Amino acid sequence: MEKWMDKLLAFAGRLDGNKYLSVIKDALLTFLPMMIIGSFASLFNTLLGSAGLADTAFGVFLSPMFSVINFACVSCMTLGLVFYTGYLLGGKNRIPKLQAALTAFVSFITIVPTFTTAAVGEETVTINNLLPGGSVGASTMLIGFIGSILCVEFLSWLMRRERLKIRMPESVPPMIATSFNLLIPVAITVAVWACIGRAFVVGTGKYLPDLFYALIQKPLESVAQSLPGALILVFVMNLFWVLGIHGGMATRAIRSPFLIAGLAANIAAVEAGGQATNFFTESFWGSFVVMGGAGYCIALLIAILLFSKREDYRAVAKLGLVPSIFGINEPVIYGLPIVLNPILGIPFILVPLVTTLIGWFSTQIGFMPCAVIECPVGLPVFVNTFVGFSGAWQAIVTALVCLAAAVALYTPFVLMANKQAQKEAA
Repeated sequence: MEKWMDKLLAFAGRLDGNKYLSVIKDALLTFLPMMIIGSFASLFNTLLGSAGLADTAFGVFLSPMFSVINFACVSCMTLGLVFYTGYLLGGKNRIPKLQAALTAFVSFITIVPTFTTAAVGEETVTINNLLPGGSVGASTMLIGFIGSILCVEFLSWLMRRERLKIRMPESVPPMIATSFNLLIPVAITVAVWACIGRAFVVGTGKYLPDLFYALIQKPLESVAQSLPGALILVFVMNLFWVLGIHGGMATRAIRSPFLIAGLAANIAAVEAGGQATNFFTESFWGSFVVMGGAGYCIALLIAILLFSKREDYRAVAKLGLVPSIFGINEPVIYGLPIVLNPILGIPFILVPLVTTLIGWFSTQIGFMPCAVIECPVGLPVFVNTFVGFSGAWQAIVTALVCLAAAVALYTPFVLMANKQAQKEAA
């Protein structure tokens, strides 16, 4: 068992310290405010229609404004993520960060479709030199991350080739000298990416992002939006916590692209007059996986305050209750502790699996709607559910059922910890 745990800890450490996953995680965290703004803009636009104000002067002014905010923040999300991924990786590779970001940004545009078609009468007209939302939205997010990383790594390799640098006199300002030093490496990088993009179009008849989405990203999204896929992600995250690794951060780079893509698809469906169908989103995660912190920790604190006779546990629970209401449970995880504690570690892993199952079931029977709002981090419990699910009372009821089930599941283990304390005292 110790050997197995050592190997798992080593794997978790490598995963958490991986340069590329770290860059993706930081880029997603940085872009989070844009997702929140875009999803709220979509909500306000929907509310205008449901209130019958869309055709009034008030609605005619505001509806296009909300639509364009949603388009800029959600439909064009990959552009921002590609830029910031290149920026962060350029910093890690110790090359000029802004130039790395711009190179990744421009190179990505060279491999995506830059046209759309429109029906004019009985004819179909092609409109060139534009970026459709489908080219730069959630469907191209993964290829955007991969392309940005490969682009900056290739640029970094070229910049180490001294023969490719254009040397300028010392009298030239540093910014201009840097631009000339980068000129040939950047030109080669952009040309290579454009060549790769064109080769895919000529060879397959499809653009690289479209092909990547159909063959790789869409199947992965289907797995992530399935119950088994969601349960695996939840299990791994909480297992890392029990082993002492920050599970939320360690798995964010793998988890968030699929949750964000699911939310973006929900927003697009609602904007088009349809219904959201992807249950596994960041708002679902905050309400039914990590309510009150990882491990549905607020339920553990309630169980301790109701049934624990251990003064040490009760002291930690009183200290950690208020932070847990806002989703902060590190004092509890390391204070009880839950790390490497089999009595509390078992329900810590088990409870979020059960609450995820309850939340999934509630959406599948049509009782609870799927989320279309990216909920801000740090909202109190149940407030985040109210906001994330657009005020749907069904989501609040489902969250209450989950909380009751979580307290019931934690209680036997709290009582077991009481007996353990009695044996130690004896």
